[in-house]
Amino acid sequence: MTKAKLYPFSTLALACLSLGVSAASYEIVELDATDKGVATFATAINSQGQTGILVQTPFNPPIDTSLLNLSENQTLRDQLNDPEAVEAGQISAEDRVIIYRYLVGTVPGNPLFQKLGSIHSFVTDSSGSNEVTGFDIVDTDMGGLTRSVDTYVTDINSQGDVAGYGSAPYTKFPWIDDEDEALTYVAREFKRRGFVRINGELVDLPPEDTSLGGYGQANAITDNYLVAGSVSLEANEILISAMDDCNDEESSVDAPVEVCYNNAVIGLESNYNRSLERFFQTRASVWQLSADGAISGQTTYGISYQPEEDDTGIYASRAADVNEQGIAVGESSHLNPFRDEVVRNYAAIFKDGEVKVIADQEDYSISTLNRSNTLSTATAINNNNVVVGYAIKTINGFDRTKFFTYNLDTEELVFPEDFFPGSASIAKDINDQGQIVGEGEIDSVIGSSTRRRHAFLYDISEQRFEDLNDLVGCDSPYTLVQAQSINENGEISAVATVTGIRKDIVGEPILDDNGNEITEETVMAVKLVPIPGGSVDDCDDSGDKQERQGAGMSWLLLTFLTMLGLRRRYR
Repeated sequence: MTKAKLYPFSTLALACLSLGVSAASYEIVELDATDKGVATFATAINSQGQTGILVQTPFNPPIDTSLLNLSENQTLRDQLNDPEAVEAGQISAEDRVIIYRYLVGTVPGNPLFQKLGSIHSFVTDSSGSNEVTGFDIVDTDMGGLTRSVDTYVTDINSQGDVAGYGSAPYTKFPWIDDEDEALTYVAREFKRRGFVRINGELVDLPPEDTSLGGYGQANAITDNYLVAGSVSLEANEILISAMDDCNDEESSVDAPVEVCYNNAVIGLESNYNRSLERFFQTRASVWQLSADGAISGQTTYGISYQPEEDDTGIYASRAADVNEQGIAVGESSHLNPFRDEVVRNYAAIFKDGEVKVIADQEDYSISTLNRSNTLSTATAINNNNVVVGYAIKTINGFDRTKFFTYNLDTEELVFPEDFFPGSASIAKDINDQGQIVGEGEIDSVIGSSTRRRHAFLYDISEQRFEDLNDLVGCDSPYTLVQAQSINENGEISAVATVTGIRKDIVGEPILDDNGNEITEETVMAVKLVPIPGGSVDDCDDSGDKQERQGAGMSWLLLTFLTMLGLRRRYR
C-alpha cells in the first residue's frame, strides 16, 4: 500500500523541526487513495486518525464486454482501435477511455448498457487505505464487483466501524421481447439506503417504505454504536401512481418491471426537478446496534408540529449526528413562528422521542429572498451537548449562511464572528474540546455566486476564529477550502485544491497538441495534524502564501458541493 505523505518536508523544514522550531501549527498529510480517481474528498476522522475519503470518477473502471454487443453496435465498434481484442476482453487503455466515454456520455440512461458508479469510498490510515464497497456484489461475467454503485462513507467511530449510504448494484435481467429478441437489461433495487459496516460486515438499514426502492441514509456512528440518519416513511400519491403504472400490464413497457421502476425514478426526478427523497415523508431515525452488528432498537422521530389531517404536503425530519447520550441533531419541518402559513426546515434536537426546533429567530426566518426550504440546520453535536450548524440570514440584501453554536443545557444560541459580516459560513463538526471546523467565504465581492471559500477552525472557549490556511507552512501548495471533521486530538479531515496533472479515466496524463502534460486545479482529501509546539508563521512577505490564498475553488469542488449539498452529512 502507498504510505501517507507529509507536507512540507523541505530540507530547511526538517532542520527547523529537528531544532524544535516550527513554521506552522499544522502539517498537511496527503492521504492514500488520492491517486485512485479524478478528485478526492475527505469526510470523517476518528480518534485513531483514520479518515474517510470519497473518490470521484474512479480510475480504471471494469468493462462488462457482455453488455457491449459489438456485433450489432456499429457506432461503438467504429470508434474502437481494436474491437476484436475488446470482444476477447483484452481492452487497451485507449479503448477503455473510448468505452467509458460512450457509457457515461452517450447511453447513460439506456437500460441495455452497463452502469458505472461515480463515487467510491475508502478509510485511510498511516498504513494505506481500505475500500468500503457498500452494497456492491460480485458479477460472474466480470469476475469481480460490478462497480455500479455509489458509496458514501459519512462517519467512523473509534473502533474503525463506519456509517454511510449508497445505491444498490445494477444486476442483469434476461428478457425475451414481443419480437422474440433476446435482450439483457440492467436495473437496481434502490437509489439510496443507509448502512453501517461493523467488523468488516455490512449491516443494511432499510427504510420503512420501500416503494421504488425507498430512501435512507446513515450519517453518524458513535463508539457505543448509536447510528443517526433518516428513512422514507410514506410515499406520496405521485410516486405511488408511477409505481402502479409499472405494475399495470396493459400500460407497462415491454421490459422487466424493475427497469420500469428505475425509469420511473428518473422520470420523477427530471419532471419535478427534485430528488427522490422529496416524494416521501422522510423522518429522522436513531438505531442502537451491538458490537456484533445486530440492531437492538430504533427510534423514528416525527416532525416538530402536527399537520392538519387533510394536509398532503411532504414534510421531513433528518438526523445528521448523534452523541453518546443518544441526543441527535439535524433539521425538521416546522411552522414558521412568524408566518404561520409557511412551513420550512429548521435546526432540530431529537431526544427521548421528542423533536425540538432551535435557531428559528425572526431576523432570518422571514426572508423573502430565500428560496431554500431550509432556513437553519444542525450539523453536529459533541458529548458535552454543544450543537453546531448554520442558519440563513439576510445581510445587505443577500442571503448568507452563518454558523452557530447552541448549548443544549443552557439553551444559549451564539453566532460567532467569522471571516467578515457578509461571509457565508458553515460549521461542519465539533469535538469535545469545543473546537469547531467548517468553511466560509473569503471574498467580499457583492452579488458573486462563486465566492472563494477557505476552511476554518473556531475555539469556543477562547472565541478564536482562524483561517486554517494561516496555520500551515507558508510554502504549502495547497489551499484548504473545507474542514469536514475534527477528532479529540485536534486532527482535521479537510479538502484542498492544488495544481496537478489532468488525467484520463485510466489515470494517464492528458497531453496537449505539443505533447505536454496539461495542468489543472485538482481537489484532494488531506489530513491536518497538529505540530507540538508549533506556532503561526507570518507569511505577509511570502509570494507562495499569497499565490496559494489567491487560488479559486475548482469546478470539480463546486460540482461536488452542488451534488451533495452544503451540509456535512446529508442533503
